[in-house]
Amino acid sequence: MSAVAPRWRRVPILAVVLAVPIAVGALDRTPAVRDVVQWLCSYSPSRLVHGAVWTLPASALLEAQPARLGANVLVPTVVFAPYLLWVGTGRALRTFFAGHVVATLAAAAAILLGVLTGSAVAHRLYTMHDNGVSAGLSAAAGALGVLLWFSRARPLAALVLGVVLVLFTYRIASESVGATLADGEHLLAIAVGAAVELRRRLSAARPPRSIPARPSYAP
Repeated sequence: MSAVAPRWRRVPILAVVLAVPIAVGALDRTPAVRDVVQWLCSYSPSRLVHGAVWTLPASALLEAQPARLGANVLVPTVVFAPYLLWVGTGRALRTFFAGHVVATLAAAAAILLGVLTGSAVAHRLYTMHDNGVSAGLSAAAGALGVLLWFSRARPLAALVLGVVLVLFTYRIASESVGATLADGEHLLAIAVGAAVELRRRLSAARPPRSIPARPSYAP
C-alpha cells in the first residue's frame, strides 16, 4: 500500500505532462505567437542541417492538431500514463526524449542519404515538418513492456508490445514512403525505450564496486 500511494500522487504531474504538447499545439494556432512556436518547435531535417538543433527535442512538444489525434498517438498515450505513474516523471521523460531524439535522427540520416543519391522523395521529406509526441510515447511503450516482463504481470508485456507493434506495422505494405518512414521511427523508438529500461535494470542489479581500503601502518 505504501508503494501505491506515491504513484497515485503522480497523477496531477501526469496531467500536466500530457497537457504540455496540446497547449503548445494550441499556441501554434494562435496568430500572435505562431511564428515564435514554429521557430522554437517546428523540426525538419533541413532546419536541423542549417543549425536549428534545439528543434530536435522541442519538436516532441508540438502536437499541431490536438483535435485530430489518431490511434498512433492515443494508444501510446494510454501506455505512457501507467509508465510515468510506475517510474516517476524524470525517468519517464528521459525515456520519452531518448526515443524521440534517436528515432528522429535516424530518420534524418535516411533522408539525407536519399538526398545525396538524388531521390525526389527524399528531397521532399528533407523540408517536411516532423513534429509530435508519438515517437516518445512509443519509447515509453517499449520501456513499459520491459518493466512488465520482469514483473508478476508478464503476460501484459506481450499485450502492450503486441498492440503497439501491430499499430505501426499493419499499414506499411500500402502506405507512402513518408508514412513508412514515420512508422519506422515509431518502431525504432519502441526498441530504444526497451533498451533504456533494460540498461537501467542491469545497472541496478550490478553490485557496487568496492573500493579497496588503504593499508594502515602502525606507528
